[in-house]
Amino acid sequence: MSKFTFSKTNLSKYCIVYPKYNMSYLVTLELNKLIKAAKKITGKDMKMYPDNKEHIYEIVVDNSCRDGVETPKDYDTYVIAPVGNKIFIKGGRPYSTVAGVKRFIKLLKKGQPITDTVTGSYEKDKKGFGNDFRLTWNDDFDGKYIDETKWEIYYEKKLCYCEGLNGKQTKRCRIDPPNTYQKDGNLYICATETEDSYYGGMLCTHGSMRYQYGFIEISTVHPKGAGFWTALWLNGNKGKNGDWYAEIDVDECYGKGGDYALGNTFAWPTKKCKEEKDGKLVHHCNRKNADERGFWQDFHTFGFLWNEKRMVFTCDGLPYKTQNITKDPAEVEAFNMPFFLRLSMALGYSSRKEITEDPDEWANTNKLIVDYINIYQKPDQKIFLNEIFGWDVYE
Repeated sequence: MSKFTFSKTNLSKYCIVYPKYNMSYLVTLELNKLIKAAKKITGKDMKMYPDNKEHIYEIVVDNSCRDGVETPKDYDTYVIAPVGNKIFIKGGRPYSTVAGVKRFIKLLKKGQPITDTVTGSYEKDKKGFGNDFRLTWNDDFDGKYIDETKWEIYYEKKLCYCEGLNGKQTKRCRIDPPNTYQKDGNLYICATETEDSYYGGMLCTHGSMRYQYGFIEISTVHPKGAGFWTALWLNGNKGKNGDWYAEIDVDECYGKGGDYALGNTFAWPTKKCKEEKDGKLVHHCNRKNADERGFWQDFHTFGFLWNEKRMVFTCDGLPYKTQNITKDPAEVEAFNMPFFLRLSMALGYSSRKEITEDPDEWANTNKLIVDYINIYQKPDQKIFLNEIFGWDVYE
């Protein structure tokens, strides 16, 4: 184990290295605070780089591709460890990595050298987070079975928006054999077919959890194959005039190429829209293109930051679209209420009407794989657990 001191000369040599894939936006926000703290000492901006290139002096964060320190198996734990010319800051989950970066900033400000591994816990440290985000709801999809205190599993029901294709019905997940299940710490929703039906799946928190404002993030591998339509999406209530449900798509993917994701928002039609051309939705389509590997070969994080003024959509720790929701009256009304979660795969889509016939895709890339879903909120933001709202829900 080496020794790291926070002298002006020493610190100015270092850059921050973050994972190219599966990075959390909350970690990025905390690293921006680290950059500001370092600048007060060195007078220079510390640079940030993805982990596809190595540098001599590095502060290696989260699950970056570097040998030296293993990621803690306990989700709550973080480590700060000097190894050669590198400082590793790793947590078992993004929230514990954030706690580790906060701890590192405190050590930096005190000017105390790190001579050995420093360990800590998000659960203990979060009391000092002030007005920062804290974990308020999550599912790590560990264990043998889906947690039905958090999710309603939709079985054998016809999917929304989907029509029969190739003479087959499109339905929710199967019970026997199951095509929606947990294994090795991940959730799987698999596209399957029988002689008369296509099966996808849906989980929903309608009866167990709704939240209003905060940051939600999913770590997932997308499917690849025409007709494999997946999404983590949020629903509010109907409009006052019986208009369609407000909707936010955190991570929507049409699997044909597995090369892009959508962060969509749908407010219900305004009165003016209803009077013009069949009442079109107030809709924003926010698209994020993947690199040459697509979104189906690696885990990626997709996030959605939400408050009463704006929405920010993120991918792998970086924002790609910001949307102001204070100007359109329909959006002001639609996006200032509690929302619940849906996590789904549908097969086929009414405007596309195609299902892959590639046997390799059916065998190998027909799955939505989810490592975790986390919701973070500030102290004044609301979450509702096991409360009855009296809202009807379309299926």
